[in-house]
Amino acid sequence: MRLRAVSVPVFLMGAGFFGEAWRRGRRDARCWRYCALAPGFSWSGPVGPPTFELPEVEVAGKRPQLPSTTPASISVVTAEEIARLGALTVADVLRVLPELRIKDSGGPGSLTTVSIRGSASTQVLILLDGVPLNRPDQASVDLSILPIQNVERIEVLRGPFSAIYGSAALGGAINIVTRSAPQTLVSSRAGSYGLAGNILSVGGREGGLTYLVQGILTSSAGFAPDTDFSNFTTMARLRWRTAEDEALTLTLNRLWHVAGAPGPIPSQDSLARAWEGRTLVDLSWRRGRTDGPGALLRLYFLDDDVNFSGPAFSFQSEDTAHLWGIQAQIVSAPWPGHLVTGAAEYQGQSIAHTDNVPSPFTNQGSDLAYYIQDDWQIAPGVLLAGGVRDDTFQTYGGQVDPRIRMVVLLTDRLAVRAGVGRTFRAPSFDEMAPSFSGNPSLQPESALPGTTQTPQT
Repeated sequence: MRLRAVSVPVFLMGAGFFGEAWRRGRRDARCWRYCALAPGFSWSGPVGPPTFELPEVEVAGKRPQLPSTTPASISVVTAEEIARLGALTVADVLRVLPELRIKDSGGPGSLTTVSIRGSASTQVLILLDGVPLNRPDQASVDLSILPIQNVERIEVLRGPFSAIYGSAALGGAINIVTRSAPQTLVSSRAGSYGLAGNILSVGGREGGLTYLVQGILTSSAGFAPDTDFSNFTTMARLRWRTAEDEALTLTLNRLWHVAGAPGPIPSQDSLARAWEGRTLVDLSWRRGRTDGPGALLRLYFLDDDVNFSGPAFSFQSEDTAHLWGIQAQIVSAPWPGHLVTGAAEYQGQSIAHTDNVPSPFTNQGSDLAYYIQDDWQIAPGVLLAGGVRDDTFQTYGGQVDPRIRMVVLLTDRLAVRAGVGRTFRAPSFDEMAPSFSGNPSLQPESALPGTTQTPQT
């Protein structure tokens, strides 16, 4: 009876996923046919009836731009598409995208990770509104703790263009963008095995000031002993629009996750529990328009605390990580047909691990990076993008990663994209710690991926 009860909604959800993926593929192709490359990047292709363009994305070039203006391999899933898919988690959305693989360690609420083009989960950078979530000690990000109810869109970047993000983006990068528009609503849903999802959102606008406060609770009793979970997320966002193309935004995000963690058979602990608390503070100032000159200044702080308790084996552990960073970026148009992006980033890191062993493990480090990129419209329908990023790590030194990619619109029905870039992943603190059987002499993993694509309508 249990299998029959689950199979019907799963089949319907799967049918919705693949049907929507097919429709999105046709829509993406129509964008190549009719959509201009963007202001300043127009091309003299055939004129046809207007169709909608995909929403602007930031994951490709770390700036707002239309998908048709980037040679990168990207996918974008909007909130409307998520609703049509009937997706219950962020992982459900990513599961239908090409070249992505989701790995679950159990039922709902259990550890869930993603890989891109065969990469490890530690080689995929996860961003929340542009702020990196990957820890310096445990680089994988658990997707199960990220709520789907307040997602505005999900952007996925594959291949060598992820070199602009530095470490942890060897396989690619995923940017989860949350809602920012004022919204007031109360929503609740329920399902089998005690599944519940609730959201309370209050938002408004006063002149140039907008505010949004949300509380999201998702929980389940689980389908087996000690497989229950509960996620509670609160978010507050203030945005002050100082000019038509300029805004200052403050976001406070607090997440609390509790879940059963019985472990694998046969050595299960039915009383084991895992819980995580994450606090994110993000203050950003942005000026400019999509696919045009602009500037960005961001300050952020991330505190992540992961705890585990296994009474059956008398084991307890706590892993804390603190990240703080600053990002400064300028986008300019120094010559006709060129859009140049230059930026500097700094991230400070500290971690601490304690368990039954009397002596705790601590470490700290930093990363200072610079990057520059030029998006050049060589000719109508031909765009070349090239850039380089330089990272200096406190723990082991420097790393330089170039990338170059081109898109050529051969006809109104055929486009060619090709590119190559050097990507890397820095060793984590745990991998370098002798107390965790690590190697303090580890050097970064690196790759030189190249891709060629010919999307055709």
